[in-house]
Amino acid sequence: MQELNWSNIAPEIRGANYFESSQVHLGPRFNYAYQLLYVFQGTGIGIVNSKKFLLEPGTFCLYGPGDRHEFRCSGSEIMALGTVNFSWRLETSDRLSFGNRTLADLPPDYQNQADPLYRIAGLPDIPFVLTIPDRMRCSLEKFLRETGLGYRNSDDASRILKYKAALLEIVHILVLVCRETSGYRQHPVIIASQKYIRQHYAADISRRDVAQSIGISESYLTALLRHELQTNFTDFLTAIRMEAAIELLQFSRMSVKEIAARIGFNDYSYFVTRFRNCYGLSPGEFRRR
Repeated sequence: MQELNWSNIAPEIRGANYFESSQVHLGPRFNYAYQLLYVFQGTGIGIVNSKKFLLEPGTFCLYGPGDRHEFRCSGSEIMALGTVNFSWRLETSDRLSFGNRTLADLPPDYQNQADPLYRIAGLPDIPFVLTIPDRMRCSLEKFLRETGLGYRNSDDASRILKYKAALLEIVHILVLVCRETSGYRQHPVIIASQKYIRQHYAADISRRDVAQSIGISESYLTALLRHELQTNFTDFLTAIRMEAAIELLQFSRMSVKEIAARIGFNDYSYFVTRFRNCYGLSPGEFRRR
């Protein structure tokens, strides 16, 4: 099973919802893609595969292709739930067409159409259930409520990009929850590095530039990236540049060569190679899909 980390997660949103009801009974069923469910209000019972657990405010559940899931409220109590259906990475057109479907039984060709199974660095093995601490719920709930309501009411392309960014923020919050459970907090140097790179990725910046800007040595920055994000400086910088490339490919009329230069790639061929390595498509193929 392939492991994805911060630098190579590129979520593709398939659907999202936010709803309130006194008659919640979802499933039992399976999805072709990954899905998360979050409880804003109310109580109930959740079952994923053979694991049964209590649904209450702050419960976060993430399950994947092939995981049998069922959720229901307690009695006539109002429940408020948020869901997001997504792929961890851009998939083929065949898999994209099946990504937001649910079904009661697994058909014979299910494995050929369902998303690949991934392990996400910093998160428990999927499926998992977490209780989000009170101090983190505000940010998480804001992202999930906006995504659920917005996706349901609009398919505007600029909004879709916003929802993808929200999902990445949700993943970040989940990693922090898992790390804080073990007493870990993200290093302030990593936070400062991310801020600097997001402000200067279009320039010809180097590891030395980033290290000097925050007053540390290059070797220390390298060690922190490896320990905190399981990545190196080149991939760290490239991931941020690729986010910008995706936005320009979707929402600008710039040529692929112009985009490569705009986001800091002096070598066009190298940009195409890195893009294909990240997303499985060339920039031109991604724009035409």
